[in-house]
Amino acid sequence: MLEEIKSCEAAMQAAMLHSDTVQMEALIDDNLQFVIPGGMVVDKAMDLENYRTGGMQVSRLELSDSKVDIHENVAIVSATADMKGSFQGNPFEGIFKILRVWNKKDGQWKVIAGSSAFC
Repeated sequence: MLEEIKSCEAAMQAAMLHSDTVQMEALIDDNLQFVIPGGMVVDKAMDLENYRTGGMQVSRLELSDSKVDIHENVAIVSATADMKGSFQGNPFEGIFKILRVWNKKDGQWKVIAGSSAFC
């Protein structure tokens, strides 16, 4: 299962860097709840729309200090992310802590929750 999660994380990272909303659609659960810096809770539709319209653009995303805990059909991933990009036209760059919760349902791992915060 660990290799499955690592593969999913790599696919999500690539999708974010390339604004690949088709891949993101496959990796994100319909009931996503993701807390972004500033405290706003983003759902799947909002997340995909931001990438689709260019509201969210990621030009650098390098992960380190990744930790994966697996509990049956749930995996919790935490990592340090060195990111650069823009959100709603405002540039950002820095070190973030990210958390993603993956759930395996019907044989597929999908992100159901997560958060990111400036360090």
